[in-house]
Amino acid sequence: MNFEINRISSVIPRLANELAVMLNKELIVKPKTNDSYSENISRILYLKKVIECQDGYKLFYDSDGNVIRREIDLQKYFKAVWYATDFNVDSGK
Repeated sequence: MNFEINRISSVIPRLANELAVMLNKELIVKPKTNDSYSENISRILYLKKVIECQDGYKLFYDSDGNVIRREIDLQKYFKAVWYATDFNVDSGK
C-alpha cells in the first residue's frame, strides 16, 4: 500500500502539469475590457450564440410551451452570462 501511495504521489504532479499545458494551448482567455459598454456587447453576443446555436431559445418557454414575457425573466438570463467582472450587473431597479 505504501508503494502505491508513493507511486501515485509521483504521478499526480506530472499529470497535473500536462493538463495545465494542454489547457493553456486550448483555452483562449479573453482580455478584460476597460468599459462596461464593450463588456455588455461581448456578453450579449455570447448569450445570442447560446440562444441561436446551443438550444438556448428553450429557456424562453415555460413548461406549457408559453413564451416567457416578463422583462425580469430576461434579466435573470442575462445575469447568468455575467461572470468574472468588476462591472455592476444590476438593472438599477
